[in-house]
Amino acid sequence: MKIARKVISLVLVLAMAAGMTGCGQKNFSHKTLVKAAKKLDLEESSDNEEFYENFGVKNHWKEAYISVKDEDAQDIYDVYVNRWKDLPGYDVPEATAIAIYNDDGLYMVSLLTFESETRAKKFYKKYVDAYVAEGDDGEENGYTYTIYSYDSGNGKFRMTGVYLKGNTVLTMRGATSDQDIAETICKEFKIISPLEY
Repeated sequence: MKIARKVISLVLVLAMAAGMTGCGQKNFSHKTLVKAAKKLDLEESSDNEEFYENFGVKNHWKEAYISVKDEDAQDIYDVYVNRWKDLPGYDVPEATAIAIYNDDGLYMVSLLTFESETRAKKFYKKYVDAYVAEGDDGEENGYTYTIYSYDSGNGKFRMTGVYLKGNTVLTMRGATSDQDIAETICKEFKIISPLEY
């Protein structure tokens, strides 16, 4: 009976410890980014073509998100995340992306799942090297981060946040006067905001 009590106590302690470390999640959840997108009142795109349509085209505002797997996820990486071909090719089996282009500015967000933690780490490093000239980096609550932001002087903040957890990488980048975008996403994921740089 004493042994059974000890086993039950140990299980309860381990369950509580898992709950205190982000519910035991090894990766960032795509559902969390979708939840943030809905809080920002973004429109869900029915497919990749609709998501890409008019993004970045002057006077054609865009506030959308999409969450996809397999070939569509790979396409999000190849066409949207790596649109300037600054990054190597990677296999991406799942992707969630946000595209915001409006009066406040331009903002791009992606959450990518890679085939392994090693590939995720390599992408994280390449992304930071390509898009973060300087900034703060560190580790906190099971994730690694690099953040950077500054006031560009025209009422817009240029900001970049890159976050690694398990085999997932979350990226945020843009120039906008709307600080709620970064704050809403970071609050949902419980991560440090680029605006804290």
